[in-house]
Amino acid sequence: MLHEGLIGLVLTSLMILLFLGSMRATGAVLLSIPISAMATVVVLYMLGSTINTMILGGLALALSRVIDNSVISLENIYRHLEMGSSPAVAAEQGGAEVNLAVLAATLVDVVDFFPVTLLFGVSKFLFSALALAFCLALLASFVVAMTVIPLFCSKFLKAMPGHGDHHGEKRLGTSLRGTPEALLGRPLQCLVQSPVRQAAQFL
Repeated sequence: MLHEGLIGLVLTSLMILLFLGSMRATGAVLLSIPISAMATVVVLYMLGSTINTMILGGLALALSRVIDNSVISLENIYRHLEMGSSPAVAAEQGGAEVNLAVLAATLVDVVDFFPVTLLFGVSKFLFSALALAFCLALLASFVVAMTVIPLFCSKFLKAMPGHGDHHGEKRLGTSLRGTPEALLGRPLQCLVQSPVRQAAQFL
């Protein structure tokens, strides 16, 4: 489980660093997995459970999913920063705008797995711990995405004074101008140059 968790952290960090170009934003998402895992273990301990193979399996299933909530919250906060908001305002508004969407996505996964905890007989002992760990990890990731991530962003992300609503729209329109023609005319060149340009923005 630790190996898969590390792979997920590294790949997610690379994607966030590539698209947002911020080491601090990447650090915010890196907090989601360990905090969610620790919260799950604490709750399971309070419920009288012990760490076993099935609980570790449930945590392994949830590792790739717990990052999603934090990424959604972070991306929306970063959007507000690019629109010219201060870090505190961006964190408050960005988190508030997506809280219901993130909650709905989390509950969909929880509803899928929670009935497994109501099984009887041998199946209960085999799979209830796995489903319970998965559900608790997802609920913990929602709390992290709505509390820890906005707090981290408000304290550690910097404002972008050169960005604003009209500037962001103009920059987006400029970057997309001629994109279909460029892709059709020089597909291989565009595929090679686009990641290089993205990387050059934060190197």
